[in-house]
Amino acid sequence: MISLPLNCYHSPRLKTGIFLAMPMNDKIIDSLFGSKTKARLLKLFLHNPELSFGLDEISAKTKLPRNIVKKELAGLLNLKIIRTIHRHDRKKKKIKK
Repeated sequence: MISLPLNCYHSPRLKTGIFLAMPMNDKIIDSLFGSKTKARLLKLFLHNPELSFGLDEISAKTKLPRNIVKKELAGLLNLKIIRTIHRHDRKKKKIKK
C-alpha cells in the first residue's frame, strides 16, 4: 500500500497522484492570485458558495478598505468569477456556479 501526502490529489482511475511540494500558506496564495486583496475575496466567496454579500459586508469580513474591495470586485465580475444578484433592492455579490 502506498500512502500519499496530505496535500495530494490522487486519481484512482488514472493511477497517478499529483501533490504539492509544500503546504499552501497565505504568502503562496497571495502570490498565485496576484494580490492579498484578491486572495482574501476569493477565499471569502469559495468558503461560502451559497451566500451572497454586499459591499460593506465584504469589506468588514475581509478587513479591507471599501474602495479597494470595490475595485477588485469589478475585476472579478469582468472575469465572470462572481456575479451580481439583486436581493431586497440591494446588489449582492456571489461566486458564479
